[in-house]
Amino acid sequence: MPTIPPEQLSPGVEETSDFLVFLVASSRPEIEPHRVDLQTYCGNGSCTCEHFKFKLSKFLIRRAMPDETLECRHIKRAKRYLYYKFVNRLMEDREMESHANKIEAREKTRRMVRSLSRTAPEVNQPIEDTDEERQFLADGKDADCPF
Repeated sequence: MPTIPPEQLSPGVEETSDFLVFLVASSRPEIEPHRVDLQTYCGNGSCTCEHFKFKLSKFLIRRAMPDETLECRHIKRAKRYLYYKFVNRLMEDREMESHANKIEAREKTRRMVRSLSRTAPEVNQPIEDTDEERQFLADGKDADCPF
């Protein structure tokens, strides 16, 4: 299943070498990218933008519960990036697991067929139907079944 890179779904977000820290482009090109750390404030995240520093952080400093209303647009974009990266990874892992399971099932079937052909050569011989089976096939229904 094809996936869309998170860079296309959340443009302007760049990963750093620090865990859960991103550089997010400002809406104003003359301003440096903002540093977003998603580990702070119990996962709410923090940002170096003015809106977060002067309006939102004061609630989190007073131990407010993390909430999307306490996220600036840069935190939201970083979380969106991380979400799509995570979902893409889950889908890739599931596809790999599915592919591995198909290969394993195919190999298991081959091993079973090989072992049956070695131990029971009569498997390849046609099996004769009983009179009751022939009658069932001719009637198109089971004699014991009322339907």
